[in-house]
Amino acid sequence: MQKTDDAAPATKGDLESLWIRIDKRFTRMDQQFDQVDQKFEQVDKRFAEMNDQFDDAKLHFGIVAEAMLQDFNGAFGDRQSQNTDEIKGVKARVSAIERRLRFSGR
Repeated sequence: MQKTDDAAPATKGDLESLWIRIDKRFTRMDQQFDQVDQKFEQVDKRFAEMNDQFDDAKLHFGIVAEAMLQDFNGAFGDRQSQNTDEIKGVKARVSAIERRLRFSGR
């Protein structure tokens, strides 16, 4: 087999130097991956906090909505019973008028 370039064959020192450079690059990449992992952990914590805040807001909204519903039911329930009483009174007066008109011969 013939040599195709003028480079000298790699020595044991060349290979050791290459492995050291490769090892340093992998060490730097590992450090960068560790930094990325730390960022993801921070993001995960923030999402967990946001989820907790959302749950708190949802619970608060439910409590407020239930209180408003009870207030409305109370207010409108009172008005409804007043209207029912007024309707009963009007029906009683109309019935009395109808009875009078029947007895008067009309």
